[in-house]
Amino acid sequence: MRSESIVLETSSYLPLLWRTPYSYSVAQMMVEYADEHEFLLQCDCVAEAAGLLSFEGDWRYDPAIRFRHLIDKMTDDELRRLPYPSTAVQLLLGGSIWTQARYLNHVRHMAFFLIDLLDDISFKSPREGLLECARRIEERICRFRELFRAHQSAQEVWLPQRHILSYWGTWYLQDPPEPFRIRMVDDPWPYTSARARLRDLYHYQCALTFQPPPAFMLVANTGFAKRIEDTVATMPFPVVSAETTRVFQ
Repeated sequence: MRSESIVLETSSYLPLLWRTPYSYSVAQMMVEYADEHEFLLQCDCVAEAAGLLSFEGDWRYDPAIRFRHLIDKMTDDELRRLPYPSTAVQLLLGGSIWTQARYLNHVRHMAFFLIDLLDDISFKSPREGLLECARRIEERICRFRELFRAHQSAQEVWLPQRHILSYWGTWYLQDPPEPFRIRMVDDPWPYTSARARLRDLYHYQCALTFQPPPAFMLVANTGFAKRIEDTVATMPFPVVSAETTRVFQ
């Protein structure tokens, strides 16, 4: 019988949707604790994740718009003179040239999020190939927006999802485990930056209200615990970070 709970957080939720260097460690820890612990996830963690796809109709943030603009502006002959598939990769990465760190982080995320869609596209007809890229990008963004909405309104979710995205690289989690049941928990109060400047702190403060108290909070962020320690006087339960899989070191 599961006598204790383990609270997941945004940083440990996302590696169950797409592969990151943390995915293997998060999955292994869930395998280790699944028999005697219930996994919990606060709804706001899904809301925070959904914010990654909150753009609408902005070419700087939506690669599909960049693909369609190039297709509309260039003739077939001009499109044939471009190199492929590198042109498609450049369109994924391209955006506003006047960049800041937050924007660059978004561009990197979107490239990882979408790059596998190019794998089997033929550019024998550049126009058709680029149009297919745009269609696939739009479909994936729509699918994940729907997924986040479904998770926010669900009582439970099962992760990792069967078709976990390659994202940072399939090698980070070659064989995902069977999905785990994760119970969704309503937000005790709405998130506001005035009450908790950091979203990390807000999630920990909310978990303090869970009864019975969790065994620990599982995150995929090595700096998470330090930020909590620097802010709260005492930590009734620890924050445990998954480890990164070091492939290239």
